[in-house]
Amino acid sequence: MNILFFWVAQFVDQSSGMERVLCNFANNRNHKGDHVSVAYCTEVDGKPYFALDNQIGLYNLLDFGDAKRWESKPYLTPRKKIGRELIRLFNSRKAKDFELYIKAEYLSPMIRELLKKCKPDIIISFEPKSTFYMQQALKQLHCRVPLVTMFHFSMENAFDVSSEVEREAVLQSDCVQVLTQSDKQSLKQILPECHVSYIPNVVPQYKLDQNKKGNSHIILNVGRLDAQQKRQHILLEAFGKVAGDYPEWKVELLGEDRDGGQYIARLNRIISRYHLEDRVSIHKPVKDVLSHYQSAAFFAFPSAYEGFPLAMTEAMSAGLPVVGIKSCTAVAEIIENGKDGILTDDSIDAFALGLQKLMADDSLREKWGENAHISMKEYAPDKVWEKWDSLIQRLI
Repeated sequence: MNILFFWVAQFVDQSSGMERVLCNFANNRNHKGDHVSVAYCTEVDGKPYFALDNQIGLYNLLDFGDAKRWESKPYLTPRKKIGRELIRLFNSRKAKDFELYIKAEYLSPMIRELLKKCKPDIIISFEPKSTFYMQQALKQLHCRVPLVTMFHFSMENAFDVSSEVEREAVLQSDCVQVLTQSDKQSLKQILPECHVSYIPNVVPQYKLDQNKKGNSHIILNVGRLDAQQKRQHILLEAFGKVAGDYPEWKVELLGEDRDGGQYIARLNRIISRYHLEDRVSIHKPVKDVLSHYQSAAFFAFPSAYEGFPLAMTEAMSAGLPVVGIKSCTAVAEIIENGKDGILTDDSIDAFALGLQKLMADDSLREKWGENAHISMKEYAPDKVWEKWDSLIQRLI
């Protein structure tokens, strides 16, 4: 079987969750004996951050064209830019649709050449925009290939800013994969005729470190440094409120900076205000995340929204209980409050109380950590890949 993973994004040299999911998924299908291709689109030279099997075909869409430009917006000529801005005066979503059609027109010749080379039996798109670009190219080829659209973001805000074109692309997909049961229900309410399958992400099944037993006093957060979604500032503000009562405790952040240091500067101001310079550390992403899970006492996760929180579920698999925000649907669906973690209100004071509850009780951390480890067996690789096997076979 020929499988094409398609994502109009940089992909190379990127260390976030979607890139990791793509590499793991592609490797899994390669191990099953499929002929696997991965297509991305960027002007940037690089290679995948995560391991990708050598047998997998890796294609930059721009290599199938002449200009080899994308991020510099070659498709937006002065005339088309003026047209877009005129439309935006009356309807911002229509302007977004207009630009998507311009992009599709630019990409279609390259996508058609990609399809001729890969000859896919099924296409798995990593977002609705990529689905739309692919659908436009397939129409021009008068070609019918089953197409799955993956959703990596929460349905709570997935359609808040999306265009009508994206909605239609999702609706015309042979199947849409979502990461939580609540997302499946939400999507069916938004697009009742949509074909939806719930398939969560794979969670590695780690062994419990039986020697830790409350010896650690590290609160860990892993994720992109981001003020709007990941909100590490809430963790630091909350820790600052209780740190004086627990002088042995520290906070460790592992995350990529994507705004030129502005958010890190904000985090450092919080650290200075609470005099936590020796108790809070901020590190760049590392490939050996497991060692950090194993050295931590528990995981703190103040995200406002998530699709499927990979770092949090991996931490739970490693035996870490979690303090999360209950209004974050994906987090609340995974954490069982009072059994493998704490779900707090969305405020600094409430989050501080959640931290304090786990900081104060070694036996509670140990018990909830064991429960967290057990609860992640639901997302074991064999169970998740079996769901994908069933879906792919049905669509083929």
